[in-house]
Amino acid sequence: IRHGESVWNYVFNRGFGPSFLVRLVAVTLRELYLLPWDDSAYIDSPLSALGREQCSELRRFLRQPCHDPNVQRDFDVLTKGESESLLVSSQLRRAAATAFIALSDRIARSKEKVVLHSSCQEISRNFDTMALAAPGAAPRFGSELGTAVDPAACIEASANAGNKSLSFPGYARIHDFAQWASERPERTIIVAGHSLWFRSFFQCLLPPSSDHIAKKRKIVNAGVVAFDLATNARGFSIDPSSIVVVYGGFASK
Repeated sequence: IRHGESVWNYVFNRGFGPSFLVRLVAVTLRELYLLPWDDSAYIDSPLSALGREQCSELRRFLRQPCHDPNVQRDFDVLTKGESESLLVSSQLRRAAATAFIALSDRIARSKEKVVLHSSCQEISRNFDTMALAAPGAAPRFGSELGTAVDPAACIEASANAGNKSLSFPGYARIHDFAQWASERPERTIIVAGHSLWFRSFFQCLLPPSSDHIAKKRKIVNAGVVAFDLATNARGFSIDPSSIVVVYGGFASK
């Protein structure tokens, strides 16, 4: 599951027309207000208002019957698969918040925890990809989660090793996570994460000969894509034919 639009996306990814300066000034003033509270709109950027709505739209989709037999199993695992799946998120709060909002019906019923795994941290040097949560700790959330779930009771942060370092680059983190996932007893790992991380995951593990769109395009905000992770003599791989769009899919450009 890719996270919904973040405040950083809201400022910098909606184009640089006349409204850009308005967005930039408004969010920068918000940043100055948050400084005394050890919080930020840019660092570990939270969901924007649109991002929260995108997550809510995914939640509404999951409340409806599945009409595509090709993704029925993945749909069922997302909505009621707590006995056979594990919820995982980047330690960045926009990803964790996406899981809490989109899967709030499941989490409220199952009382399961979302595992924060630092190997899922976004691949970029932008400020928004830097984590605020300390090792072994969970990020702080504002009002974006509403009252559906209590994150303090639904987070397992022991796999959060803290902010990414130069000695543990994106490629290494991708393979570290694949190794960790392959050793889990659950059949399915549901990951709330980031566009570049997911695209890099596909680029690393799809066959070099594959020209699948997953190598080229980002998953849309709050989009859900399922695939099979296989192990072989060379490590890990993804069969291109196993990739299915459950919701949203890939960006058009």
